[in-house]
Amino acid sequence: MWWEVLDQLALLARGLVEVSKNRTLFRGCRELGLKVALVGDGADELLGGFTWYRGEGDRMARVLRQGRSPVWQRFATWLLHEERAETPELLQPELRRVVAKVNPVIAGWSEIEAEVAHRHPLDRMIWLESRTRFVDFCNSVTDRLSMAESVEARPVFLDSGLWDYVARLRIGRRFGPVALGAIEKRLLRDATRSLVPEPIRQRRKWGLAVPGVGNWCVGSTLPEWADEVVRPKEFEDVGIFDAGRVAGLRAKAARSDPTTATLLYRVLYTQLWARTLLRGEPGALD
Repeated sequence: MWWEVLDQLALLARGLVEVSKNRTLFRGCRELGLKVALVGDGADELLGGFTWYRGEGDRMARVLRQGRSPVWQRFATWLLHEERAETPELLQPELRRVVAKVNPVIAGWSEIEAEVAHRHPLDRMIWLESRTRFVDFCNSVTDRLSMAESVEARPVFLDSGLWDYVARLRIGRRFGPVALGAIEKRLLRDATRSLVPEPIRQRRKWGLAVPGVGNWCVGSTLPEWADEVVRPKEFEDVGIFDAGRVAGLRAKAARSDPTTATLLYRVLYTQLWARTLLRGEPGALD
C-alpha cells in the first residue's frame, strides 16, 4: 500500500501535479459528478486558527530564544520549525554558500510587515501570512489541484467584504483569548452556533492529514524510480544536492534511523520534480 503511494509520485510528476490529500478530495468530487466545491481556505489566516498564533507546541522555545525579535522573524521561526540543522549540508557547495547568506523564501518579509507597522503584532503576522505563505502556497495549491480534476474550488472565506469586516474588529473579538491552550477561531464558532452540530463546533482544530510518507523511506530498499533519481550522475545533472552527503543520509535510513526519513523523502521528490520541471523530462518512470 505505502509502496504504491511512493510509486505514484513518479507517475504524478508527469502531470506536474503534487501528491496531495487535497487532490484526492477533488478527485472524489469529480467522480461524484460535482463541478463546484466550497473550500475553507482563508479561515485560519483570517481568524488566527494556526498553532503558531497561540504559542502551541515545542516551537515556542525557539521563538522565545529570539527575544524581542521583529514579528516577521518570529513568524518565520514558526513556519520553518521543521527545518533541521543538517538540511543545508545536503546541498551542493555553491548553494550552501547562498543559503548561508539569506533564506530566499523569507527575503522581503520585513518590508511586507512594515506596511502595517502601526497595527497589533497579531494583525501584522496575519497580514504577513496573507501576503506570503497563503497566496504563494496554500491558495495556489488548492487552485492547481482542483483544476487538475476539473473542479472549481470556491474559497468562501476569501470574500472581500468578510475580510474588510473582520479586519475592523478589535483583537479580542476577532480571535478570542489569545493564550496557550485557548480554543481557536472563536468568532467563527460563535457565528455558527445552532448552524453546526455542537460536537463539531466545539472541537479543536482538526486539520486534514495523511500518514507521514517520510517514514516510509526508512529501510534498506527504495522503489526503482527512487534508486534512479539518487544516482550520483543525477545529482550532478540537477545541481541541487551533494551526492556524497545524500549517500550518508540514505545509509542512515537503511539502518532504520527514523530521524532521516523526512529529509530523504524531501530529497527524493525534489530530485523527481527537478527532472520534470528543470530538465523537461516526463517523469522518473519511462
